[in-house]
Amino acid sequence: MPMEANTDMRESIIEFVRRRDHVSFVELMDFLRAGDFPDVDGDHALEAAPNVILWLGMSQRVTQTLMALRREGRLFAHPTHHFTYLVDGGMPNFPLAKRPLHGGYKTLHWLPVTLRVVPFESKAA
Repeated sequence: MPMEANTDMRESIIEFVRRRDHVSFVELMDFLRAGDFPDVDGDHALEAAPNVILWLGMSQRVTQTLMALRREGRLFAHPTHHFTYLVDGGMPNFPLAKRPLHGGYKTLHWLPVTLRVVPFESKAA
């Protein structure tokens, strides 16, 4: 896959999140499918910790692009309420991750987040 194609996807994602702010994975996947990125669906998932997923059903290209943007400090996951995903029209059928992620879970759980271009700032002092 040409590097140019990944660069286009990366910049498209950043611009979409910058314009919309608080973007769910449902919104992001719909945006990518509607654009020039036909290979967005697949069997990959983004993990936050062992057995804690942020989203699944993405292609390897999408997961690698999102992980790179997060590593570079250009894209950040912010916790959100699962109702965000109900409103946006989709959510995985897994229990919600509710406790701190240290060590993960023994079974698969879902952590609902939205994507932003600004870092998450914890309210805890």
